[in-house]
Amino acid sequence: MKKNEILLPTVHLNGTSKDELVNGLRAITAGLDEALRAIQDAWPHGRDYYTQSTDLHAVHAQWAKRRADLHRIRAEFHYMALQTHYPEYDFDLDEVE
Repeated sequence: MKKNEILLPTVHLNGTSKDELVNGLRAITAGLDEALRAIQDAWPHGRDYYTQSTDLHAVHAQWAKRRADLHRIRAEFHYMALQTHYPEYDFDLDEVE
């Protein structure tokens, strides 16, 4: 998703507070960090696939794609948290970690 496609919440008197919005987005980011660590810990090993005649490179490629997708989603939520907390700045989605 491109930066200009990400819809950000508007902080105003009748809406959810800025702190609640940012804390919720940070909680999502932290949960995705945990998921990324879990993926790394559960990374596939050849001993679990050799009986299937499965190409381990293909297995790793699938896992790497899933990990990359989570990294992208995590970056989007982190960008949303930063941009909501500091609306006066124009953060670059590609530089958000």
